[in-house]
Amino acid sequence: MTGNIGRQPNGDTNRTGGVRKGAVGSLLTIIQYNCGNANHRLARPFFDSLDPGQHHIVAVQEPYFNTRTKSTYVPPGYHLVYHPEAPTRVCVMVSKQLDVRLWAGHAVCEDIAVLTLETERGPIDVINVYNPKPLSPRSRVPSRLAT
Repeated sequence: MTGNIGRQPNGDTNRTGGVRKGAVGSLLTIIQYNCGNANHRLARPFFDSLDPGQHHIVAVQEPYFNTRTKSTYVPPGYHLVYHPEAPTRVCVMVSKQLDVRLWAGHAVCEDIAVLTLETERGPIDVINVYNPKPLSPRSRVPSRLAT
């Protein structure tokens, strides 16, 4: 996903829309990545390859949980929106190049994390939801978004 977030030559941001200050370039990039319960050693090369100047928001599903630190790995240059519990199945990593005054993150529960970005055109919510595979084709899991 991308959206406009321009920056003027003097460092001010484009007032025609997008995030007011922070990211470099003209697009806001959102990456969705499912770790698939991979251990830290297998998923870390992907995270270390990220560039906070180009990859502004990373919505992660099934992140590795480190029982010693009670968290997950966050590459340099990113803030973490995370519910620090072992059953947590989503998190959001936000580039430190986005002005922290213009976004807010909330880990609703182990399956839902919300990032709200303030833009010139109003707030934008990025919602990362883990939806487990159904037990059968007819089984359904009630929505937790309403809670």
